[in-house]
Amino acid sequence: MVLSRPAAFQELFIVRHGQATHNPRAEAAKQAGCSFEEFLEWMRLDDSHDSPLTELGTEQGASVGKQYQHLLSGVEMVISSPLSRCLDTANLVAPPTTTTAKRVVYENFREINGKLLNAKRRNKSELQKLYPEWSFDNLQSNHDDSWVATELETVESCQQRGVAGFQWLTTLPVRSLLLVCHGGILHYTLAHDNIVLRDKRQITTVNRQVDARFENCELRRYQLSILEEENKLMLAEVDLVPVKAEKRVVSQSRI
Repeated sequence: MVLSRPAAFQELFIVRHGQATHNPRAEAAKQAGCSFEEFLEWMRLDDSHDSPLTELGTEQGASVGKQYQHLLSGVEMVISSPLSRCLDTANLVAPPTTTTAKRVVYENFREINGKLLNAKRRNKSELQKLYPEWSFDNLQSNHDDSWVATELETVESCQQRGVAGFQWLTTLPVRSLLLVCHGGILHYTLAHDNIVLRDKRQITTVNRQVDARFENCELRRYQLSILEEENKLMLAEVDLVPVKAEKRVVSQSRI
């Protein structure tokens, strides 16, 4: 796919879904340094079809929405994975009652597919009834035909559809977007050779690298643009809090 777009960038907010029912023990094990196989096993033990948000996950979404309402009020389109934990997080972070942004589900942004029931989406017809404010036109089938019980999607497949999803974002006629998806797909996609990460944060309140894994309901802000000479995409992370405002807060805290 040859990319072609003016040099201007799109503002892209990315948030991972809030804590879901398959996350607590698996995330704790991952933070303790477990292997990928052990991480999967913990998720399998707490697995359920299209895992919903926990009470904490719901609180996380509402908290992020309240904290960053001033930033997200200008979002023109909200994009989500078809899994309900992302749709619910999106509606908490950017409530339909407080924004006129169009809401579109895009299947490329679903989690690493297969094997685990938490990665299997609901039928399109059911989702349309549960989330009438969302467009599900991009779902190609009513049933989740792509989910396979016997094997996990490969890293390569996950990366390819993730990169294709980001390429699709650059074709949208909007300047500010909110993307709500998953830790796995983000981790693999942002590590792909066709995604160039840059750090344009001037003041960082969180001690992490730009390629660090997203935590549950963590919000990041980027400038998304096309590097036409390399046929790649650039994601430049910028401060969530404007630098002048952040300096003012720091200054006041020292008084």
